[in-house]
Amino acid sequence: MLADLRKIASQSFIYGLGTMAPKLAGFILIPIYTKHFPLSEFGILGLLDSTSQIIIGIVGLALYQGFFRWYFDKQAETKKKSLFFTLLLVHVILAFISVIIIWPFGTYISTSLFGHSGYTHVLRLMVITSLIQMIVIMPSTLLRLQERAGLYTISNLLQMAVMVIITVYLIVFQHMGVEAIYYAQLIGLISYLLLLIRYIIVNCEVRFEWTLLKQIISFCLPLVLSSIAIVLLNQADRYVINHFDKLGDVGLYTLGFRLSNTLNILLVASISFAIQPMIFKKMDDPNNKRFYSKLLTYFVLVVMFFVLGMTFFGKEIVKLFANRQEYYEAYQIIPILCFAILFNMMKDMAMIGLQITKKTHSIAGIVITVSVTGILLNILLVPWLHNFGAAIAKLVASILFFWLIYYYSQKAYPIQYEMKKLLMMILIGAILYLPVIFINEMGILIRILVKTLLIFSYPVLLYLMGFFEPVELEKLQGAWTKWKHPAELLSNLKALKK
Repeated sequence: MLADLRKIASQSFIYGLGTMAPKLAGFILIPIYTKHFPLSEFGILGLLDSTSQIIIGIVGLALYQGFFRWYFDKQAETKKKSLFFTLLLVHVILAFISVIIIWPFGTYISTSLFGHSGYTHVLRLMVITSLIQMIVIMPSTLLRLQERAGLYTISNLLQMAVMVIITVYLIVFQHMGVEAIYYAQLIGLISYLLLLIRYIIVNCEVRFEWTLLKQIISFCLPLVLSSIAIVLLNQADRYVINHFDKLGDVGLYTLGFRLSNTLNILLVASISFAIQPMIFKKMDDPNNKRFYSKLLTYFVLVVMFFVLGMTFFGKEIVKLFANRQEYYEAYQIIPILCFAILFNMMKDMAMIGLQITKKTHSIAGIVITVSVTGILLNILLVPWLHNFGAAIAKLVASILFFWLIYYYSQKAYPIQYEMKKLLMMILIGAILYLPVIFINEMGILIRILVKTLLIFSYPVLLYLMGFFEPVELEKLQGAWTKWKHPAELLSNLKALKK
């Protein structure tokens, strides 16, 4: 168990560098965007990003999830290369057909979203970039399945570097608008594929696996509806805000979402990438259920520290990255969005039972229910509470999503999750945030001091509430002792070596 967790920790760091790289480019460039783009244009970028995610979710058919499930399956043991070739080719064909279908509607979509056809060219650039991203998912998935964390990281860091350099050049020196972002993304994706071209060829066997493809499509069809519904749930808020308010409000929400989503990019996604292959490898292990249970507990514990950091220091983070005062109000929605990310992470972990038992049909109904609920909440709350209402709708939908997935997954494959501990971590974190609402009106030095003390009080409160088991306290004490006495640790290692 401990060896597995150490492996997850080490690989999470490596995957974190790779996973966050392309998306981190958008985070790094926030100061450039907020300096050169007015709030309304940042809102346009938010709507374009949402549309991109919808295209990827619909066209991709969630086939990469089927690849995850079948890669370690016994019937695909000798067909891994041909299966990869089959799914990669299907992605390319779907992308080509989608360009032909969507291209003529560029002017109509631009007029529908922005009230004029001036963004038709940018929309078409976004479509091409989105479909190439969809194709890139397959080699990225294979790198994760083969645990090629080093190559995964290098290729993604290259992509990020290219995107950042070209974006800065086009916006700062060529004075281009939003279209600069998609030109840079396109060149970055091409660089990524060129670096991996040899790896892709080596792992391809030119044979079409019809039988496996049919099984994967059957497995993924419910997930397709789920993927579409999830994308709509995650992206509909910006469309609803645009409908009821104005592009400036979309811009504020987009900034708050991007900053809070760094929690997902830097931490949740990187750990999840390291965890997912191990989850399926342990399907037949006798002690796998305890592993899954503890994994969720420790995952939430780690994420909660970062949730508290993001929520407590949201105001300071926004002022650090935003170059215009009109962006500052975005900090108010960061705490709600961070807790929504936490529940989404818990939902993905609770889904293990449904994935192992291949009962993905349950997921489709759950996702559609949650998506409809989330969209209705947006329509109800946004006219009243504006961006704050959209954030609340996302949090409520995320909690409902987790609860439904947990309920049906337990029926299919019961796992004794430590629900009392999970609830304890979340409630203590939420209670600690309440004073921050009033502290935010004080001076910056007082704010930073009190917020830091509140974060350090979190593990103390958990300890006083009996969160940690004796064996966990013993391990923590041992780790602390080794950290305090590195010389002793080094001598012990040398003695073992002799």
